[in-house]
Amino acid sequence: MNTNHIAILLEVESCRSISKAASNLYMSQPQVSNIIRNLEEENGFPIFVRTRSGVSLTPQGKLFLESLRAIQTEMEKISRIPEHFQEKKDLSIAAIYSRFLFQAFLRFRELFPERGVTDYFMEEMNDSVIDRVVSRQVRIGILSRTPNLPGHLGNLIERYNLDYQVLKDQLPMNVMMRRDHTLASEKQLTLSQIQGYPVVCFQRSDEEFFRDYLHIEREGTELVVSDRASFLEALDSGNYISISSTSSEKVTQGNKYAYVPLSGMSNRSEIAYIKPKTYQLTDREQQFFHFLKTFFTKYYN
Repeated sequence: MNTNHIAILLEVESCRSISKAASNLYMSQPQVSNIIRNLEEENGFPIFVRTRSGVSLTPQGKLFLESLRAIQTEMEKISRIPEHFQEKKDLSIAAIYSRFLFQAFLRFRELFPERGVTDYFMEEMNDSVIDRVVSRQVRIGILSRTPNLPGHLGNLIERYNLDYQVLKDQLPMNVMMRRDHTLASEKQLTLSQIQGYPVVCFQRSDEEFFRDYLHIEREGTELVVSDRASFLEALDSGNYISISSTSSEKVTQGNKYAYVPLSGMSNRSEIAYIKPKTYQLTDREQQFFHFLKTFFTKYYN
């Protein structure tokens, strides 16, 4: 099989149309159709079902494209091997949504400027952070994890042979809200006290945490968002609360949010960085993580 054909099959699947995929790829429709036909003959099973409305994957085709995606990911990693070993001075980081981490990143750049270097900092969910590191879109990831709770993060880290280094552990659970919220004056809160209050959380990781680990029955009052701006806007409305294991907003913007300890919670989280085990941190990356540990110590000890 010609590996150049992988992108063609994936585009056809995405478009659900051979003609549209051909147009997007600047190819003719007969050319794309011939490639698909030849691959089906070569592999001995149909990949797509053709209908009047377009095409869809056969059961065999679904399994076939799952393998092709894995192959494509490995090919992209291979193509990045040369740059992986080049001397680098830039920071290339994917991190969980956290103003605390981003403020630390900005402060580091301010204190230790590197002229002529473009740094990269993108915010993702935990799973997406791992994906970006594994696919070599970034060199380093920063995660939040509760080690003593069951979950798939540990399995992913082990499966992809990632180096996992803790930056700060034993972070307590807090209820986060605007300072004028009804609950903000409490010295501590219990799970029963926050029942009935609308909760805002990030999709997947936080949503699963609330449901499976905290056992909070929300009765449809939760709001699930996909970015930090929407999360903070919901809190700023004064109608929502959230659970924060890092209190990541408390050192910025004049401490506009209240953090009330959630009692009865033995689970504590940690912040850690991940990287491929074969990758050696550059001097600047080591300097950044040393600075980040110091930044944590300043605000959490």
